[in-house]
Amino acid sequence: MQYASIDIEGTGLDTTVCNIVEIGIVLDDLQNKKPIKELPTFHAYISRKKYNGEPYALSMHPTIFQRIGLYQKYGRDHEDIAGYTFLTPQKLAVTMKKFFVKNGYELKRDKIVFNVAGKNFNGYDKQMLINDIPDFTRHITIRARDLDPAILFYEEGDKTLPSLSKCLERANLNPKVSHTALEDAFQVVELIRKKL
Repeated sequence: MQYASIDIEGTGLDTTVCNIVEIGIVLDDLQNKKPIKELPTFHAYISRKKYNGEPYALSMHPTIFQRIGLYQKYGRDHEDIAGYTFLTPQKLAVTMKKFFVKNGYELKRDKIVFNVAGKNFNGYDKQMLINDIPDFTRHITIRARDLDPAILFYEEGDKTLPSLSKCLERANLNPKVSHTALEDAFQVVELIRKKL
């Protein structure tokens, strides 16, 4: 099974008003496993003139906002942001679609359709993408069932599904969650491979 591990970083938990600031995608295939660090990746910061958000969430992302600020002030040539991708919300869905096509996914009625994995993806990330990114559903269809590693690392006696950090700990991996989109997407792939 092919799937995309997707993580976003946002300005808060209210998916109706908060904004996406970063997205990371790692493509994996459970039938054709490459070394994790060789998997195709997509990473971008979302640049806009204004952001709506919640103080705690905004405080978690100083590096992201510093990079976006340098990009907005100096353009792509500033040495501290060389190699990073910056997209407007209007360009994200089309750029994602091109990334999937480049990596062997076929268009179906001019859309990309794929399986997804992510920690709390349907509860947060998917809603943010749909609400915050113009024309997202015109270009992208994410299948309804998602692969959330929390259920893979549930243990008898848990009162709730485990956090990403707890899943990593139970998998004997480094339990530190970076809260950077691409690293978090890689951690989900590691967890899925460890359990399956």
